Amino acid sequence: MPTASSLAAIASLLASAVPGVTVAPAAEPGTLRPLVEHVGGRTAPAEPGALARQWPGSYFETAFDGRSALFRIGSGDVALHILVDGTPADTLVKPGPGL
Repeated sequence: MPTASSLAAIASLLASAVPGVTVAPAAEPGTLRPLVEHVGGRTAPAEPGALARQWPGSYFETAFDGRSALFRIGSGDVALHILVDGTPADTLVKPGPGL
């Protein structure tokens, strides 16, 4: 089951990769559907449905068809490097928690 943190990284990446789309906090729509994900690196269970990660080297991957994705970012000082199809799309430095 994907974590909210990993989905958040993916959403930011997609929003940055599509011209005219802004990465911003979002309200949670009632139609969210979890994506299958691959988790690499050090992680540990955190709050329900979330993982705490150990920097450096932890990462989350998923695949989907569509124009957008959302993910939840937890609290903490992190830098999230977002890639779409292997190409850097954005880096979120100390993002606020949220969807």
